[in-house]
Amino acid sequence: MNRFLVLVLSLVLEILASGPAQSEEPYPDPLPRLIEELDTVLDAVYTADTANTGAVEDRWDALVVWSVADAVLDQQRETAASILALTTQAETRRLDKQIGASPGSGGETSLTNRPNWPALLGFAVDHGSVEQKVDGTNATFTTTPYAIFRMLPIEEAELKRSLGFLEHVGASITVPTSGQDVAFGRMRNYTLSIGLGSRKPNTPAFREMWKDTLLAVVQAAIDARAGSYASLYAASNEEERDLERTSDTLRMRVIKYRPASRADLRDQILRLLYSEIYVPTTKSTWKRSQALKAAILPQAIKIVESEAALAKVTAAIDEARRKPLFALRYINNRPDAGQNYSTFELGAQVTTIKAPRLFDLIANADISIFHEPPEGQGDLRSYSGSLVLVTGWDSPFISQQLDRSQLTASLSVKVKRREDQPAGDEFTQALVLGGLAIPVNTGMTLPVALSWASRTEERDEPELRINFGLGLDLDVLEAVASASKAIGSASP
Repeated sequence: MNRFLVLVLSLVLEILASGPAQSEEPYPDPLPRLIEELDTVLDAVYTADTANTGAVEDRWDALVVWSVADAVLDQQRETAASILALTTQAETRRLDKQIGASPGSGGETSLTNRPNWPALLGFAVDHGSVEQKVDGTNATFTTTPYAIFRMLPIEEAELKRSLGFLEHVGASITVPTSGQDVAFGRMRNYTLSIGLGSRKPNTPAFREMWKDTLLAVVQAAIDARAGSYASLYAASNEEERDLERTSDTLRMRVIKYRPASRADLRDQILRLLYSEIYVPTTKSTWKRSQALKAAILPQAIKIVESEAALAKVTAAIDEARRKPLFALRYINNRPDAGQNYSTFELGAQVTTIKAPRLFDLIANADISIFHEPPEGQGDLRSYSGSLVLVTGWDSPFISQQLDRSQLTASLSVKVKRREDQPAGDEFTQALVLGGLAIPVNTGMTLPVALSWASRTEERDEPELRINFGLGLDLDVLEAVASASKAIGSASP
């Protein structure tokens, strides 16, 4: 009986050792140098008519080294103080996020929606009115589906890889905070948006540039050992011997595995490297990799903090700040008086002047349709077009070095045509607005605007108004707080 159990156990262990489990995760965004090495391995394996997995032995050390290097490069990008400061400052300087109420909501402080929004949460209180006769006060909440998933126990890096696209979907709700409908907040409008393009500093393109910047460090460590990957973790102490034994075990699992195709073997090797090498290294829970990490990047921080590396990072961030942006937006409007209607809007933001100061041009075009048109009227309510020129400079009211929130100045022009009037009474409305958005604390902004309208929606008389509000961007608060904590903990 005991011999039978031993035999069964041996068979189970052999099956487990025969190949990586399918439950192991795919390797997301592997280092290009790792893929080059893997293709070299696969070319050697498939030179014969039948797969010879024994060829994996010749280049296995290279695969392990580049997997650890990939993990270390990602870690250095996330924790290097200078890089973290630059990306945090870039997040606080963005001019493309809409936080306040949409134009026409009876309390807005702007004529045009911007194409992006806070990924976590934006909150704004606006008082005034640009298009209507009576002032209103609104509260607006803005977020994305991504913010909901962030509350789940999922690592940020994994969440970004799998659900980062949800940051491009925005939703907001505007409710009145004054007037007869303030009880329990009757909605003035809600908005659904889809953005095309991003000005976030930590983009996939930025991450690729970052890896390219430090690849030379890894290659230099290898060249210093006459190209010997194995020498990077030669068994000189217990931890390194443990790593060497682990590498041998993983290699044997691949060698014993019988792939159905080249693509199958490639996938299984990447899964194994990711789950057994990359992930434990990034989590710093796998002590076996510490000696290898030290051997690969002995000068990593010096390279990261070098002028050449910082210049490349700064150039990548500046390029991200100038990317053209587009947005599609649906707004369900519920005015205090009159019929409910829907607005369909197309928006864009482009950089028109790059130096000496960044000037952005924002353009919007929209059309509004009644849900149920008034008696004797058609479905079309109105259509409009608007242009905004906006620029900014560092706020003099912010002392936090990581916060470079911009004091922004804007000039807006809008032309709106109302078609929902009795025959012969249709009218065109011209509007001009000059605005300042003044950051007074991290994530907190006071928008102030002076607006002129050739007429209001209710009266054929010119109107001059002062509009003001308060905005809070949780993205900026979190970025600055997280960076301050990380940089503080990394300081000696």
